[in-house]
Amino acid sequence: MASTTRKRAPVIVIGGGHNGLVCACYLARAGIETLVLERAPRAGGATQTVESFPGFFFDTHAVAHNMINMTTIPRDLELERVGLVYREMDPFTTAYSPAGPPFRMYRSVARTCDDLARTSVTDARLYRDYIRAVEPLTRIVLASMRAGSTGARLLALPGQVAQALRALRGFGARGLAATLLAPYQRLLDELLPTPRVQAAVAALAAHATVGPAMPGGSFYAMWQSAYHLSGMWHPLGGSGALAEALVRRLQAWGGQLRTRAGVRRIEVRNGRAAGVTLDNGETIAATAVVAAINPKIVLLELLAPNVLAERMLRRARALHTGNAVQFVTHLALNRLPECIGQPGADAWNGMQAFTRDVGQVARAFALAEAGFAPDDPPVYAFAPSAIDPALAPPGKHGLYLACPCYPARFADGTPWSAHAERELERLIAAAEPFIPDLRQHIIDAKPRTPEDAEREIGLVGGHPMHLDLTLDQLLVLRPLPGLAGHRTPLPGLYLSGAGTNPAGGVIGAPGRDTARAVLRDLRHRP
Repeated sequence: MASTTRKRAPVIVIGGGHNGLVCACYLARAGIETLVLERAPRAGGATQTVESFPGFFFDTHAVAHNMINMTTIPRDLELERVGLVYREMDPFTTAYSPAGPPFRMYRSVARTCDDLARTSVTDARLYRDYIRAVEPLTRIVLASMRAGSTGARLLALPGQVAQALRALRGFGARGLAATLLAPYQRLLDELLPTPRVQAAVAALAAHATVGPAMPGGSFYAMWQSAYHLSGMWHPLGGSGALAEALVRRLQAWGGQLRTRAGVRRIEVRNGRAAGVTLDNGETIAATAVVAAINPKIVLLELLAPNVLAERMLRRARALHTGNAVQFVTHLALNRLPECIGQPGADAWNGMQAFTRDVGQVARAFALAEAGFAPDDPPVYAFAPSAIDPALAPPGKHGLYLACPCYPARFADGTPWSAHAERELERLIAAAEPFIPDLRQHIIDAKPRTPEDAEREIGLVGGHPMHLDLTLDQLLVLRPLPGLAGHRTPLPGLYLSGAGTNPAGGVIGAPGRDTARAVLRDLRHRP
């Protein structure tokens, strides 16, 4: 009698955002049959680029791809060979504040300090000393991020802690602990007491959806040193170029992608995750299931209530997502306007930050958390078409105006559609003191609201990180202690995505580390 070989069911990845695609690519590269299921009409999640106006292409959510370029993922997956090209933005930020003249931040600390020294030798010295003070901790976090979810535990090893404290001898053990528990307003007051430079660092720290008054938020101001170590990067063709390259790489290695394939339920058989049921009723068997979506949705909605212990369910319900998120507008321009005090060919290479002081950022976050639009929004502007002309018609440009601290939901319960046009005008008005000729160059304008993000790609409340990046939900505590290794109490079910270890943003590390966990487990199964 002829022998038969039973085919193993695929590994299913729920969610075709960049983390889900990264995970699937690593699995497919290892020869694992892999199927990605994406609810939306196209893959990419928060890494998508669309034609907002005829000939003008904009990213809908994520823009700069800094953290993924701090890892080896693009090289591991040979993404350049399938068309992904990154261009560095240098200077990465030009900072404007009434507290002093504008200045540019370059990847080179020395060049940044030279620009500061044109108008204040003291500011240059304070900034140089600040970066020297915080850089050692940033280097350790970058090393753990590159090593993966197991590498993140470097911070728990005595040798690594001793090394960190030697490098951070200016803090001392107790001083370092106090600093990490502090809001970044306090860190900046202590280490960088110059208002115009504080404002610039706060403008970048706020992109983590963390306000200056949040306890434990100091690390997001320390992260300033990471931009000097690794730079800021733009994918040619827009953010969607990453997703498109990952899809091409997945398919080249034999993996599959299905769009318009929303998952209704994760199926459990014999105490294991055994497949999924789609919204259309179709059931697909799986060897393992990776859920690269919001972990609260996975644990509380896609699993039957009796699968996990009640203690785990209570902890999942308590995971925190704040009300402060980003509001973005897309502007089509007939030409690039000029910012006050910053002529030159490289003026628009990176982000323009218009921030009065740290207090302005703190007040805007407080209002957003309470459900109110900021009356004095800190705004940033970005025109990637200045370094990527294919994003706009010849001679024209696309401009983002954005504020990182708007309410996901308004206190009075009104929908975002009732506020969007008014807030679009507010952002333009906030930018005009720094770009006086902005309005005369606008051809068309479109708001992109948190409700758009929730409707289009399932970002609950438009929150790009799924969960807040508070100290209790970060690195080896993300999303919960015991789940940071991407495994769950249900064998065969894994968590990935922005809400898992180490953090959110365009990083890819959650996807890579989840794939490693799956591969280790599959190799130990018959």
